[in-house]
Amino acid sequence: MMSWINRRELFAAAGGVFAAWLTRRRAAAAASIPPAPVARVAVVKDTYFGETLSDPYRWMENDKDPDWLPFLRGQNEHTRAVLNTIPGRDRLLQRIQQLSGDAAATLLVQRAGGRLFYQQRPAGADNFKLFVREDGGASRVLIDPTLLSNATSHLSLDWWRASPDGSHVVYGVSKDGSEDSILHVIAVADGRELPERIANTEDANPQWLADGSGFFYNQLTGAVDTPERYLDSQARFHKLGADPESDPILMKRGLDPRVQYERIQMPYVVVHEGSRHALFCSPTCARKRASSSLRSPMQRPTGRSGRRWRASRTRSPTPRSMATRSICWPTRAIRAAASSGRQPARPRSRARPRWSPKQAWSSTALDAPGTACTFI
Repeated sequence: MMSWINRRELFAAAGGVFAAWLTRRRAAAAASIPPAPVARVAVVKDTYFGETLSDPYRWMENDKDPDWLPFLRGQNEHTRAVLNTIPGRDRLLQRIQQLSGDAAATLLVQRAGGRLFYQQRPAGADNFKLFVREDGGASRVLIDPTLLSNATSHLSLDWWRASPDGSHVVYGVSKDGSEDSILHVIAVADGRELPERIANTEDANPQWLADGSGFFYNQLTGAVDTPERYLDSQARFHKLGADPESDPILMKRGLDPRVQYERIQMPYVVVHEGSRHALFCSPTCARKRASSSLRSPMQRPTGRSGRRWRASRTRSPTPRSMATRSICWPTRAIRAAASSGRQPARPRSRARPRWSPKQAWSSTALDAPGTACTFI
């Protein structure tokens, strides 16, 4: 009995000593933790649709504000000091790195022109790269943003798309996590960068022509770090080797009074494999219970009209609060307009069909196999 009591007393004493040691250690660690910074409050009010919203931290959107960088540094110092007090943190971090950082992560894959393109973060790397593999060959790095980085800033690969023949890749890179992409074009065979650089292409969504001679893209027009950044973007076409400043604007708000959509909605031109036509799409919120496609004649580069588009209607589960407007241009007309520096002629529209108030319809303009209205 005495032996058992002595053991209990021994364990209790040891536990008390350990608790006291741990308490002192935590107190010492807490004393070394700098206080969390308090953000400045500067209320900015905006009114949308009759409702006023208050934003107390709008100033943080301006990275040139003198309080912004000190606030970030203070947050980082406080957070780092707190995390450093976690018992066994170094071993935990090492194990996490073994399970995540040392495993390759593949993001996107595309096959084009007998080549396989894939975006991957290799094991142990901290950034994604674009690889290409020839049929039956070994993989090689095509785009490595880390090689373009320096000691004070880094670049990231935001998006990319290979041409149908696999000869070129259009891609966007941004600096320091800004996602403010600058468009580049690279030749796949030798890794040569083409001279074109197109800014404001965060949401470019490039769409190549079938022959790989050029691509459609979306370009932002609002100033960086402002609430208007994503308003009034425009759809354009770029021909390889041409001056980007002369890229024709295919659609923007106000360009055609018959095409109406909100400022926040982004116009895109999409193409489909096997189709001779490019399709302009923009989601249009409306009270109509339909997704409409304008019937259009097939315009030739000479300006003469071919046969009319035929509208095909099928029942669709499209939400009744959404309507998608689309306009079709032949890609030959786009190329001809790009070469001449003129805007492509907008196809003339016939009267729109009457929509049943009891049903939701999906309209598709059909001309060649693979031509279809794409909902963006």
